[in-house]
Amino acid sequence: MFNISFSEFIVILLLAFIILGPDEMGKVARFCGKAVREGRKYMYRIKEYVNEETAGTGLDDVKDAVSDLNDTLRETKKTLSGADLKEAVGDLAAKPAVKTEPAAKQKKTDQTDTSEKSDHAESEKKEK
Repeated sequence: MFNISFSEFIVILLLAFIILGPDEMGKVARFCGKAVREGRKYMYRIKEYVNEETAGTGLDDVKDAVSDLNDTLRETKKTLSGADLKEAVGDLAAKPAVKTEPAAKQKKTDQTDTSEKSDHAESEKKEK
């Protein structure tokens, strides 16, 4: 929960014992125990209240669907190894989704389009 190892926890307890002393340490331990107990009771009541309020609203179906999706995701992760995934991504990266023309070729095409338009406009002027 707090991501501390057992040895770190022991060091913290020793420091607290040295700083607070044996008399205060007992009081602090009782206070912490009581606070944790009250916190758990409070969370249990909230969870109970939410479950009562959401009963019959269709959220059970959503919970089941999410659970099924999570199961499917876990199975997919198990079946795909890291090498298979890297190979699939490599294949996708190797194939471009859209074919693009080089910039120089596009400029030439744009220039010919412009010159054709100007030629067409000049021929129309001559006809008039």
